[in-house]
Amino acid sequence: MIYAVYTRSRPQDTDCKADGEQYRRCLAFAARYRLGSSLPHYSDTLVLSADGEVKGLQNLFDDIRSGQIQGILVEDVSFLGETAARLVRVMDFFAIHKTRILVVKETVPCPKK
Repeated sequence: MIYAVYTRSRPQDTDCKADGEQYRRCLAFAARYRLGSSLPHYSDTLVLSADGEVKGLQNLFDDIRSGQIQGILVEDVSFLGETAARLVRVMDFFAIHKTRILVVKETVPCPKK
C-alpha cells in the first residue's frame, strides 16, 4: 500500500512552516508503523517543487483515481475540508476509492474565554 502525506498551513502562517512540521510528524508516524520512509507530499499551501508547482488536494485525488496512492496520512482531519460539507465530500471520495486515512493527531479547539 502506498501512502501519501497531506498538509495544510493556516492563513496566518505566511512562510508555511507548519507544512514542514506536519510532514516531519507524519513521516515519524509512518516510520513507527513501517508505512514507508519517503512519502509523496501534497499541500495546497506549500510549493513542493523547484518550478513552483503546488501538488494540492486535487492532485492527490487524481493520483488516488489513477491507483498511485492507496492511503493518506494527515495530522488533523480538519485540513481536508474548510467546512463540514466539504469534509464529508472528501471522506466520501476516499470511501468510494477505498483509500485508507490515518490521522496522526486529532486536535479539538479549546473555547476562548
